[in-house]
Amino acid sequence: MSSVIDALRSLAPVVAGALPCAETVGVLSPTEEVEAARLLGSIQSKVAESLALLAADIERRSARELGTSGLAAKNGFKDATGFVQDLVGVRRDEAARLIRVGGLLETAEAVPPLAPPADAGRGDEPPVRSLGALRGVAGSWDAPLGVALKHRWLTAAQSDALRTGLGNPRALELHDAWRAAVLELIDDCWAGHWSPEDLARAAKRMRASLDSAQAAAEARRRYELRSFTRTVRSSGMAHYDIDLDPESDARFYGPIRRLLSPRFGGPRFTSEADKAAAEQVESDPRSNAQLQVDTLLDLIDRAVSNDSGQLFKTREPQVTVAVTADDLRKARGAEDVLRRHHAGDHTACPAAGPGDLGSAKAVADGAGTAGSNENVGDAEMAGSADNAGGTGNAADARSAGSAGRARNSQGAAGAVFGTTACPGPDTGVAFVEGRDEPIAATDALRMICTTGFTPLLFDPSGQTIDLGKDQRFFTARQRRAISVRDGGCMYPGCDRPPGDCEYHHINPWAQHPSHRTSEVRDGILLCRRHHKMVHDHGAKIARSEGTYTLIWPGKEAVVLHSKSGARLQLRLRA
Repeated sequence: MSSVIDALRSLAPVVAGALPCAETVGVLSPTEEVEAARLLGSIQSKVAESLALLAADIERRSARELGTSGLAAKNGFKDATGFVQDLVGVRRDEAARLIRVGGLLETAEAVPPLAPPADAGRGDEPPVRSLGALRGVAGSWDAPLGVALKHRWLTAAQSDALRTGLGNPRALELHDAWRAAVLELIDDCWAGHWSPEDLARAAKRMRASLDSAQAAAEARRRYELRSFTRTVRSSGMAHYDIDLDPESDARFYGPIRRLLSPRFGGPRFTSEADKAAAEQVESDPRSNAQLQVDTLLDLIDRAVSNDSGQLFKTREPQVTVAVTADDLRKARGAEDVLRRHHAGDHTACPAAGPGDLGSAKAVADGAGTAGSNENVGDAEMAGSADNAGGTGNAADARSAGSAGRARNSQGAAGAVFGTTACPGPDTGVAFVEGRDEPIAATDALRMICTTGFTPLLFDPSGQTIDLGKDQRFFTARQRRAISVRDGGCMYPGCDRPPGDCEYHHINPWAQHPSHRTSEVRDGILLCRRHHKMVHDHGAKIARSEGTYTLIWPGKEAVVLHSKSGARLQLRLRA
């Protein structure tokens, strides 16, 4: 029997005997509870690391090419994930995460050990956390992530969230950008005390900013996946299934969310009309699910009857679309190239690379074959973008869409993504308020030209246009600017979207009577709960140029990070 197995068997009863039970937890002081949780978390992290290494090795010994002689197959399982799930007693997705984390740890093992600092202590202590040390790590683009995990500078959950959210670069020339993104995300995670969920969202936004061509192609694929189906069950109830891309979701659910925001922990209101409406929603005896159905039906009834009444009171139903000046230029420059591309003229298109999404195989795998609706959407997008640029009208957009459908039906060579290796132009990306998934900036041009969407442009420093007024509250335009700049509640670990947040003055009006303006740079988004916590506990939020820092009494200052995809792009391009 292996010495490792012997050691684990002797250790198991010792650890089990030391673990607190319900009776012992009840007598711990608050300070002891915090320390016990910290110690158990450290033990759990080490155990999870060992499990991950075992899971990755089981996966390697269960490779598909081994067939029935693989470890999982010999034990009656079709794959390593199922085998690990059974061994450890976790959900399948957790077993898959263990295998991925184990792969990262194996990557780190292949990296030469970090040089200890001159004042290092015992050899078994992990090295001091250092971004500089990670920058010097050799190997693959994700090797610094594996090293950070190995030395417990990141937890297993944080490491996996970053790796999964960022994904793999589609071409070799993008590896350096991916490595730089890993280092920047790790640095932001340390500064902002990010949770795994924070890291996953930030990594997804950064991925879109690093490779806008891929992000735009994925946005088109999401649009093609939209669907709406209706079935009537035996009970007589009608059941609906609906899948929406980010833009469609903003148009569909945005008005419902705004109308019912008091039930979902939304912001408090200042006008008497809004206060009365909020009280009515909060006191409504119907469940949230019932209210959402009834609100949707009410909206449909209003639309059918063309009622222009004050349904929203002073709350605006607009959806904000954020785009950087650079991406706006890309979108406008791509309009003519897109028209020529879909007509089969690729003289103005960029050359396709070996990993380009425009290749026939990449598009066929992700978006169907030639003759699909994707070309129709692109042709209509080009016409609408032309309209947004001020050189066309709605009829032009419709005729462009008709022309795209005609080319599809004729099967013209080169008119559809997938029939040529041409990737088409870089259209840039934009972000719908409250969503991490990007849309094509050419779609943003179209949306800006329609009702219900408000454009917001970021300057090179990451700030939006400041419209300071001699008033206590932020104006509607200022609120939209802050919402899109921050992307949601700025409090560490909070994922509440902009619609659920309030506008916090970092220079409180009552404490600074000489400040007679409410300016965008002095406001940030906080959800109702965290806004109240900041005020109740005497915490402060400081601003240095475009960076905001949470200063909590008696604790280390924490850098607050925007959830805005458009603002992240500006950081990467700085």
